[in-house]
Amino acid sequence: MGFSELRADTGLPVGTLYYHLDVLRGLVTQDPSRRYMLSREGQKLFESFADKEGIPHQRPSRALRILPGWAFVRLEGSLPLAAFVWVAVAALGGGLSYTGGQALILMQFGVSVFPDWVDVSLFPISMVAFLLFCLGASYLVSRRGASAAGLLGSGVAYLPYLIFPAATTMFGSMVGGGLGLFYLLLAIVVQGLALVLGATYMSSTYGMRLERSLLLQLLLYVVATAAFSVLQYAGLISEAWRSVAQLIL
Repeated sequence: MGFSELRADTGLPVGTLYYHLDVLRGLVTQDPSRRYMLSREGQKLFESFADKEGIPHQRPSRALRILPGWAFVRLEGSLPLAAFVWVAVAALGGGLSYTGGQALILMQFGVSVFPDWVDVSLFPISMVAFLLFCLGASYLVSRRGASAAGLLGSGVAYLPYLIFPAATTMFGSMVGGGLGLFYLLLAIVVQGLALVLGATYMSSTYGMRLERSLLLQLLLYVVATAAFSVLQYAGLISEAWRSVAQLIL
């Protein structure tokens, strides 16, 4: 595995991970592409330990390698790049919200009665709220903070939220009986991707276990859904997928 993959999977700070790799020198080595692997001595030691502890001889799961933890690690190391990505996602989100006629309330898209400038500003406001939630939750749970670049790296977690307004902008003028179901499924996929990316961001940036990060993201989703429901009950907003489907059908 590469250093960024190790960083994302273990959730360790950069300095701590380098320290442990230095301690394990001789047992952990690097291949020509500088990816880390067990040396022959390291493999023998692991197998000996596994025999004593009754651990099956199998390679660790690589399921988490499909998650882009390396992207958050990369952004954490470059404040200008992290700032550019955050601003770009916020600007695109606001623009697509305007053209798609939707407003993002934390993690839920809706069609609002607010002025257009409010709909546009709600996307970056939701991004700021997500950033502050992750920072506060991480501090309460593990007393860990993040650098300015790490905070702005949270913008990547909102990339999936560009998909829904982009789709409604592109296909909103089309008609068809199946489009209502399409928009509903698209909304579910977008929220699922955002939950996974948000959990990966918290795990990579704040050094939390992915399972705990995912639970915190689910908590935020519940809060966002409750806030959306209150606005919906007050008649200020309606579900975006349902509103778009009604318009085109």
